[in-house]
Amino acid sequence: MYRHTQWLRIGLLVLTLQMAGIGLWALLAPQSFYDSFPGGGHAWVALLPPYNEHLVRDVGSLYLGFSILLGWALVVLERRLVQAVLVAVLVSAVPHFLFHLEHLDQFPLEDKIAQTAVLGLFLVLPFLLLILTRQRGRQVEGKQTSSSHRGNRRAGTAGGLPIVGGRTQRARTQSSSTTDSPQRGASRTGRPGSRKES
Repeated sequence: MYRHTQWLRIGLLVLTLQMAGIGLWALLAPQSFYDSFPGGGHAWVALLPPYNEHLVRDVGSLYLGFSILLGWALVVLERRLVQAVLVAVLVSAVPHFLFHLEHLDQFPLEDKIAQTAVLGLFLVLPFLLLILTRQRGRQVEGKQTSSSHRGNRRAGTAGGLPIVGGRTQRARTQSSSTTDSPQRGASRTGRPGSRKES
């Protein structure tokens, strides 16, 4: 499980930095982003004109928003939060990838290959991380279930219950049982009208 968690953190960090870098560039310097992205003498955005400052800044804001969510998920590493953020990234990345895949006519061959490879990487990465969260979840739930079974043997109760929202259903059931126990005790000692007046 530790290895899965380590790879999950690395992947989330890569996505966070990627989103933050693109977001800051597009938001703070939209003309430069349009003319020069991704850098190194290449200009992928400029090959799909026209320039629109409003849209470029909006893209930057959206990427920054994603970077905050990814960073939050990286720090907290709560399984459901990580899964939700990764699904949201995929919902954004899939149509983005398909659009660029269909609009490569104006790109030089090396840019066609490079852009497709980069966009493909950031499409596959969140998908792989999503698989890791499911494997990690199964391991955690497996250990929890095993622990629950051991506790059940001592207490003489029936099988383990799944993890729900960071707490076990068992804890909630025990809490409910504790709350109801005075009422059950009262029902054992006597019900209203069960004693005959002498």
